[in-house]
Amino acid sequence: GVTGVQTCALPISCCKSVLRHHTCQYKIGIARSLGIRWKMYMESKAEWRPTHLWLLLEVEGKEAVGYAEAALIAILKKEFPLEQCVNWHHRDLGGTGHHGKDEYGSDYFVYLACKANTLLSNSEGS
Repeated sequence: GVTGVQTCALPISCCKSVLRHHTCQYKIGIARSLGIRWKMYMESKAEWRPTHLWLLLEVEGKEAVGYAEAALIAILKKEFPLEQCVNWHHRDLGGTGHHGKDEYGSDYFVYLACKANTLLSNSEGS
């Protein structure tokens, strides 16, 4: 299995719970394979690399998963500070990307990624 990947049955509740209990930067994303996406993050030279992934949804079709991703981003940006949202900083509002002819019937995953060095409990130091 892939270390650092957890599952959650209720995507909005899961995201809100993580973000309410921890001050962190987060990103909502989509992937066809969480293992490949995790490896991509770990091998990336980018400044922002998550240390935790939560599987939120499995959705059939690129268009449908794009709507799911965009909806989660929109819901969370209304309730949590924009400084926390990596999607917002990168102007990634969800639902974008290449649509290949074989991708409409494929399964996709929506995930929540968080960066651990900013994953500090709100109760710490209180």
